[in-house]
Amino acid sequence: CLHDRGTTGSSACADTTNYYYGWRDPNAFFRSILGYNCVSTECDNNLGGGCARVQRFSNDEFLYNGLPMGDALTNNARHINDVRSTIAAYESVVPSCLLDSDCDDSDLCTTDLCNAICYNEPINCDDSDACTVDSCNNGNCLHDQVNCDDGNACTVDSC
Repeated sequence: CLHDRGTTGSSACADTTNYYYGWRDPNAFFRSILGYNCVSTECDNNLGGGCARVQRFSNDEFLYNGLPMGDALTNNARHINDVRSTIAAYESVVPSCLLDSDCDDSDLCTTDLCNAICYNEPINCDDSDACTVDSCNNGNCLHDQVNCDDGNACTVDSC
């Protein structure tokens, strides 16, 4: 995608084969996300005086406040759609595992899972008892009692 026809140089104004330019409304009401500010002295002949940027790509199929967001030669959305497969394949995910056993981290307190990449999820040792501190040691869940002694002989300490 390129910015807009008016600010990319005189060759852009004569370009009738490419459509990947940003849009500047001819009345300078707005510009697409890739369009530069509206200036009247450029070859796209907009009225100039500045124009608000809208967070949309130029597109000849949709309107903005009832006005076109592009035309056949100003259509970033079409260009983005044309190259989407190339972009999606740019950095494909290479599986780092095939089986759960490929993900063994030698930690008995994790569950080793493979879903194209490895996940080592901690074992859930929560016993839902607020009076224990839950932990895992060598694959075994431990539930140590919480010490509720406040050191005051005049209170009944309990959890």
